[in-house]
Amino acid sequence: MRVHLIAVGSGMPRWVAEGFQEYARRMPRECTLVLREVELPGRQRGLPASQGRTAEGERLLAAVPAGAGVVALDERGAPWDTLELSHRLEGWLGGGRDVALLVGGADGLAPECLQAAGQVWSLSALTLPHMLVRVLVAEQLYRAWSILAGHPYHRGSVAGRPPRAIPGPGRRIPRARDAGGPPASPTSPPDLYLASRSPRRQELLGQIGIRFRVVPAEVDETPLPGEDPAALVQRLARAKARAGRAGLAPGDSTPVLGADTEVVLDGEVLGKPRDAAHAAAMLARISGRSHQVVSGVALAKPGREAARLSTSTVWLRDTTAAERAAYCATGEPLDKAGAYGIQGVAAVFVSRLEGSYSGVMGLPLHETAELLREAGLAIPRTP
Repeated sequence: MRVHLIAVGSGMPRWVAEGFQEYARRMPRECTLVLREVELPGRQRGLPASQGRTAEGERLLAAVPAGAGVVALDERGAPWDTLELSHRLEGWLGGGRDVALLVGGADGLAPECLQAAGQVWSLSALTLPHMLVRVLVAEQLYRAWSILAGHPYHRGSVAGRPPRAIPGPGRRIPRARDAGGPPASPTSPPDLYLASRSPRRQELLGQIGIRFRVVPAEVDETPLPGEDPAALVQRLARAKARAGRAGLAPGDSTPVLGADTEVVLDGEVLGKPRDAAHAAAMLARISGRSHQVVSGVALAKPGREAARLSTSTVWLRDTTAAERAAYCATGEPLDKAGAYGIQGVAAVFVSRLEGSYSGVMGLPLHETAELLREAGLAIPRTP
């Protein structure tokens, strides 16, 4: 996947180009960051700002690669913090298509750009020069990726956990981030590995005091023909745990935790929406009625593998088309199964829940704790 930063203007000062490239070169091959500069003709004296924005908007949209999702940077958008941006980046990576970030000129973005955008992001409440925005966006994207990849670049609090210092010169930078509990070290290993880049699952696991590290686990999540949703999430949770174990060093017997969550309506797995229009349609289907959220969690260690299932029923109140459109404009539903996140703005739509709140978020903590206790890890932890 590529993230295309499409910005008005060229011939930026040297520090802008160098600053952008410093962070762009750090991005991984599976998520490259490229800059597309839009050249504009000089504006005639006395020409209304609206006409200038229209010309800029036409050229910005013309530069968007075919099939790419569009994100507009505008002060009227949702104020994503760094952790929220990591959520969005996770969704973009899972969506399998390029993303175009639109940055306007001094007069802002044209209405046509905002209408074309599936998500609108307010970078800051401050008024920022557009040349500086290029560097800030590049740095924040790299920081968001570092959170997902478990890289220690991000030193601030993540999901309520304390900051972690970056290793000094000559020390190995670990591939996986310590999360929750005391920091792991060669003399203090993690309790387990989490086979998920989801910040929400990391937040939940850290909530119960587990010291863990994130390991990559790429699996094919395509349902099998006729596969029941409950069987699907348990199969995928087991597959992710196995994939995580396959990447460990020889002799490492630390257990690996995998999880998968799906939203089910009348037996149909809804998946994640393709775009804002699909999200609105999905929300309309589940509005004013109940649906199920099934979460599978699995723990794998040498000679042992076990899984648990959590099934919850969620009722959403009747929502209007205007409410659904406003929610989709925040960008929140685009990386969520069923097109909503119970821990976010969509909480105002939830009228009733039977089951596990943490399971609906993506990691059922009761079932997770059962697996950990069976593996010899007491929950709650003894200080």
